[in-house]
Amino acid sequence: KEFTRSEDIFKLKDAAEINHDAMMHLDVRPEHIITPERIMINLHSETFEQAIAKIVGYLEKMGEVKDASVCVSDIMKRENAVSTCMGEIALPHARTRGVSRFVSVLAVSRNGCTVESKDEKIKIILLSLTSPDFDHPYLQFIAHAAAILTKKENISKIEKAVSASDICKLFNYKKQGA
Repeated sequence: KEFTRSEDIFKLKDAAEINHDAMMHLDVRPEHIITPERIMINLHSETFEQAIAKIVGYLEKMGEVKDASVCVSDIMKRENAVSTCMGEIALPHARTRGVSRFVSVLAVSRNGCTVESKDEKIKIILLSLTSPDFDHPYLQFIAHAAAILTKKENISKIEKAVSASDICKLFNYKKQGA
């Protein structure tokens, strides 16, 4: 199911918190996906679309993207249909032929980037892509990550983080005691 409204993300967030034990059996736990090399701690972009292009470019340099322009286009089509921006957080995602498997990156923009029709700047972007042929429960991953990213204290910690490792700690349930 695709997100249709920001309320859907919060419903998924609640489900992720309730179903943590079930999630342990799937490789969608954020601590397995959000690793230091999957974090861009100093993203500099004026606009949200430029930020998306830079994040996809980062994945391309890592060898994770087959076609960066297809990825950016698919994400922006998805964002134009229904925005995943909530306050200063965005969770852009898409099924795309531009990748062959599930990939995700968390990017932090200290100055924020502008989004058309939004007053607040986006400072934290969790971008996720998956192939339409890859049967990965990526929406569960996004919901699980949303459970972490929507907590104000975690947003503050991410914005103040000096290293990717500092951010990774927020996604490690063992260290959180969950």
